[in-house]
Amino acid sequence: MEVLVSVSCLVFNHAPYLRKTLDGFVNQKTNFPFEVIIHDDASTDGSSDIIREYCEKYPTLFRPIFQTENQYRKGLKIPKTFVYPIARGKYIAICEGDDYWNDENKLQLQADYMEAHPDCSMCVHDTAFIDNDGNFMGSYLNGHRKDRDYSAHDIIRADGGGLFQTSSYFARRHIIAERPETFDITKIGDLPIAIYAGVAGYVHYIGRVMSCYRVGHTNSWCSRLDSNVDALVRQRQAEYEDFTRMDQQTGYRYTKAFAIPRGLRLSIIYRKKLGVLKLLTHPKHLVMVVRTHSHTICRRIRRLVLSKLRIKAEGSPVK
Repeated sequence: MEVLVSVSCLVFNHAPYLRKTLDGFVNQKTNFPFEVIIHDDASTDGSSDIIREYCEKYPTLFRPIFQTENQYRKGLKIPKTFVYPIARGKYIAICEGDDYWNDENKLQLQADYMEAHPDCSMCVHDTAFIDNDGNFMGSYLNGHRKDRDYSAHDIIRADGGGLFQTSSYFARRHIIAERPETFDITKIGDLPIAIYAGVAGYVHYIGRVMSCYRVGHTNSWCSRLDSNVDALVRQRQAEYEDFTRMDQQTGYRYTKAFAIPRGLRLSIIYRKKLGVLKLLTHPKHLVMVVRTHSHTICRRIRRLVLSKLRIKAEGSPVK
């Protein structure tokens, strides 16, 4: 049988968490072959040794790529440059080296849905938040336990938050590997995939917790960015421009939806650099920021309430 699913796993200094991630792949129960393409970006903490250990034990499952120089620092788009070109699957799933899958039926459930619904671009599921030590933090990314579909409008308005996390991504190969550059967002790889999936079709959500997302990993890009105000502002300015371009490229069909992520970026730019009072001199920006925050506050409250109800009913999902 041909490989049906290619799993993309990016690793950089994830040694403390990597065995959990790799075990999540090994433990999958499927009626089809799948492969795990694992890219180590010149880790210095022994991650490569762990990968070699698993490759020796499961030689037909893992396809490793070991870098001797860090490719991310060179500005290369690692998945598009190294991983996707060699992926053999009809579908591509994603899980980075500090997250993991906690449900052995994850790939099978997603593949079954996608095979039965050819108009669906991507299938996702709920994710639990864990800390650096792997402890459940008492919240879920989504919280809903009913299956449902998400449109591009839903995904853009959510700005990548509160719907689904990268470790749940399971998409048709062309959605991930052949996404047009007009749907790129500077230094962000997951959200553009979700937006493009919504524009190209729809995203199906399975109301089940099948992965765990590690919050605040010290080597994460978000953690490093938050500690550098100038870099943070430059990044959010670039993202604002990227969303503006996407709005134009989609024929302004989602202008109201794009106002939410653009407003969030403006809020950070004014707070961190220009000063909040400057908003008073830009009425259009002010309206966008106010509407955005009223939307995001309500969404966060709903998500928190849902998480608390689910935790009470289900207990901790962390295994």
